[in-house]
Order: sequence, then C-alpha cells, then structure tokens
Amino acid sequence: DTKNFLLIAFLLRSLFFISDQYGLVNLPDSGQDTKKFDLLAIEFSSNYGLMVVFDFLEQDSYLISRFISIFYTIFLPSEFMSRSLSVALGTASVYLVYQLCLLLWDHRSATRAAWVIAIFPSLILYSSLALREVYIVFFLLTGLIGIVKFLRNKNITSFLQIILCFFTLMLFH
Repeated sequence: DTKNFLLIAFLLRSLFFISDQYGLVNLPDSGQDTKKFDLLAIEFSSNYGLMVVFDFLEQDSYLISRFISIFYTIFLPSEFMSRSLSVALGTASVYLVYQLCLLLWDHRSATRAAWVIAIFPSLILYSSLALREVYIVFFLLTGLIGIVKFLRNKNITSFLQIILCFFTLMLFH
C-alpha cells in the first residue's frame, strides 16, 4: 500500500522532470530561478568545494545552491543531479505526509492524504524543479512530525528535531 503511492509519486515527479529537462514540455517556473540556483551551485562548488558547509549559516536565500554544490563537488556539476535531489525530497515528502497523518489519525487516513500529496499538481511541479519549495516542504513536514512526537512523548530528541528543522527552514527562506 505504501509502496504504491510512493512509486506513483516518484514516477510522476520523474516524468515531469525528464519532460522538462529534454524540452518535451516547458514547466512553469522552470526558468530564471532554477538556472540561478544551478549557476550559483557551480560557482560555490568551484570556489569553495566541500568547505561551503561553513557558509551554510549565511543569511541569504542561497542555501539550496550551497547544498547542491556539495554534490557538484563530489561528483560533477549537472542540472540533472540537482533536479534529481528535488525529486527525491519531493517523494520523501509524500512519505512524511503519510507518517504525520499516521501519528495523528489512522492508516486509512494517512494513505489517503499521501495519495493526495502524491498526485497534487503543484507539488509534482515544484518537486521536479531545483527550487527551494521542495526543501521547505520537506523540513516543514519533518518539523511538524517532531512537534507531534514532542507533544506526545516530551523527549529531547523530538524537541531538537523541531529546533533543527525550523532553523533550517529559516535559512532556506
């Protein structure tokens, strides 16, 4: 059951990504921001290498470029890679919705919510582009899961998860 909505989520996001990457379809919002983030990632990779991690706390909106530059440093710069990261995080976000709903309600409700997120058009779109939105959704969902777990268990791990996720959200936007 879980495998089905995750598979569909991954396939839809990949289909949109590949269709746009190879010019079959021009996705909305696939223009300047995605190119800007990619060019900055290449620049960070060539100028800083792995040392870019020490600039993660910069107060600007380019954390996504810094993050992607790590992969560009380890491997080679490729827009395909940056967009694959978005597809992976978008698919993981579908699973996080399932987990969050499972904590709040039951398996049936969690499965339905995950299916809605798996096929929701704007989430598919932004998960197939190298934009901040997919990262923001991922960390927001992880933070919300931390809140639910903290309210139930009052443990330090969940509290730290909340702090880390919302701090990261602040850096992304």
